[in-house]
Amino acid sequence: MSLSRQLAGFAANLRYEDLPSAVADRTRGVILQALLSALLARDMAPTKQALAMMQEEEAGGAGIATVLCSGAKLTKGGAAFVNAEMIFAGGKWDTFRMLTHPGIAILPAALAAAETTGCDGKTFLTAVAAAYEILERMAADFIPTTMSRGFHAGPVFGIFGAAIAAAKIHGM
Repeated sequence: MSLSRQLAGFAANLRYEDLPSAVADRTRGVILQALLSALLARDMAPTKQALAMMQEEEAGGAGIATVLCSGAKLTKGGAAFVNAEMIFAGGKWDTFRMLTHPGIAILPAALAAAETTGCDGKTFLTAVAAAYEILERMAADFIPTTMSRGFHAGPVFGIFGAAIAAAKIHGM
């Protein structure tokens, strides 16, 4: 079985009841850390610029996802972008081997998916835990070669974490 199928199977089959209490607690912690970072950055220039840009880009669009701290409604992608910028601007990032900041990618995608599906807290927490696990497993094996080829590990692996979180929340 391929590595991608193994990782997808892990994510698809993970249940809240499978999470060790330490993992559930750590997942809650990284969620709170990202929310704190967003709160710190709510009035910073990068946040204001990202929000203004997306509001202009999506003018007249169907706003279905909420931007943290402001309450503005944008598309899922627009809200996730602004929320990622806000979490990043706050500077209180989680880190994996000092080369990726998983929460900046995972949490904005998970929040948008959770809001638009109305998922419960256990589903949200399980999706975030699965996303972290898979992103960090992939990054652990490939960070050295990724960096040596001139790519920053965060953007390369972050998209996989975001995709896992959103897919898990959507029941995929």
